[in-house]
Amino acid sequence: MLKSFLQIAYLGKTFFVTPLKEFAETIGKKRDNNLRRLLIVQLLAYSVYWSVVEYGSIIYLYMLKLFDGFEPEQFAQLSVAGNVLNMIVIFCVVPVLSGRLKWHETTCLTLINALNSTSYFAATFPTAIWPGMYLVEVLNASSFSQYSQARSLFSRCVEPDEVGKIFSAVAIITAVMPLASNIAMRKLYSATIDTYPQAFMLYTGALFVLGTALNFYLWTNRSVMMGLADKNGEKESEDGIEKPKENGSYGTSTQSIALEDIANGAEVERKGR
Repeated sequence: MLKSFLQIAYLGKTFFVTPLKEFAETIGKKRDNNLRRLLIVQLLAYSVYWSVVEYGSIIYLYMLKLFDGFEPEQFAQLSVAGNVLNMIVIFCVVPVLSGRLKWHETTCLTLINALNSTSYFAATFPTAIWPGMYLVEVLNASSFSQYSQARSLFSRCVEPDEVGKIFSAVAIITAVMPLASNIAMRKLYSATIDTYPQAFMLYTGALFVLGTALNFYLWTNRSVMMGLADKNGEKESEDGIEKPKENGSYGTSTQSIALEDIANGAEVERKGR
């Protein structure tokens, strides 16, 4: 009995107490050039990304109720098409924008959030799955890419030895935000199903309007984050450690980032069903 209790206590400390402590230390640390404020804004934006995971299950119920002749197979085909479009963006478009054109992460994230918001607002209009909802998926084709861009941006606002700590905060957001947002979205859909069932789409679109505004604010301060990344790169080089790549990630290949994005997108879809 005592052994089991100690094991539970150890797991609680490892997976809950320690990440929370590291989260508080990282956020509370004073930083130059308002980097602490920029870091908090990034965490708020990242919370938006994980506040919409219930959308996938509710949109299925919505189509089942409102679309004449709707079949579950059609929804499966729509989901596959959306995943394929996201993979095309991850493997073909994002490397060009970030790698060759040198777009800053905030530029990509502002564009992605604006497209996401537009797609959710546009979803209120179709009355059939084809072609309307497929066009919505085209607008939403960059949604998986926001995760790697956000993680890369986090690394621009902290020291190299704090990257693990800030990712602990990211893990907490990933676990906690869906719990609260799922309840809110389901209650909203239940309350409006007989009057305006598209309300949950407007709610989701509004969240990404907020995400767009937060990332645009970060974009206006991108020079500060780029300066810290350059400073860290020089420090890493002096210590004989690999210099961060221009997109802000430390030795992370495009392929591994793309696979992480796909995994995060699949996790969002899984939690939303």
